[in-house]
Amino acid sequence: MPQNNLGKNPDVGSPAIYRIEVLGDLPERYTDCFGGMRIETRQTERGSTVSSLVGPVDDQSALTGMLDSLAEYHLPILAVERIAEIGEDGEPQGPRSN
Repeated sequence: MPQNNLGKNPDVGSPAIYRIEVLGDLPERYTDCFGGMRIETRQTERGSTVSSLVGPVDDQSALTGMLDSLAEYHLPILAVERIAEIGEDGEPQGPRSN
């Protein structure tokens, strides 16, 4: 079973920081389409372009909406990672806050 970095029972209904990786070039101008998430692009060893979206997501419904939008852009989703909880103070909590 896959491990997570957030403890045994993360509250998937609460805000968290996510990293979503897609195959293809997602220009930074699309940041507003994805709730202001930071978009980073890199080249793989094989020359493929991978774009990463990193930032806060309110809940699973918002995450599903983002994934649906990426599918509409025909960008294959490579990975979705919940990297940190967001505390009541609005700040990332946990060992892997980016």
